[in-house]
Amino acid sequence: MRHAILVIALIMSSCDYALEQKVLVLDRKSENPIENARIDIEGYNCITDSTGFCEIREITGLLSDRTILVTKEGFLTFEIQIIRERNEWQYFHKIDSTYKPVNSFGIKSDTLIVYLEEGRIN
Repeated sequence: MRHAILVIALIMSSCDYALEQKVLVLDRKSENPIENARIDIEGYNCITDSTGFCEIREITGLLSDRTILVTKEGFLTFEIQIIRERNEWQYFHKIDSTYKPVNSFGIKSDTLIVYLEEGRIN
């Protein structure tokens, strides 16, 4: 019985996934940090500090492709889709029929840098 429990525990632990995402949120025009922006990744979230930075570090169940949602009152909401391809994470603008290319992002070292445009959500 002990061996069966150990095998089940090992199988369950092998399904764990470490979600680690560093995010820096900046104003697109001024490049000043945006404080209190909310970063949401499939239910895991953080709020940026005065430097515009936050980090999510969680152990989750199996979590593969995902969407990062960046929101801040007074700024346009931004969605980034992350897809695993050939053992690498690929980042894409999440596009729908109302997409306007004003927000942007980049990656520097291990940090996702998000540039938000001021405006109101339609």
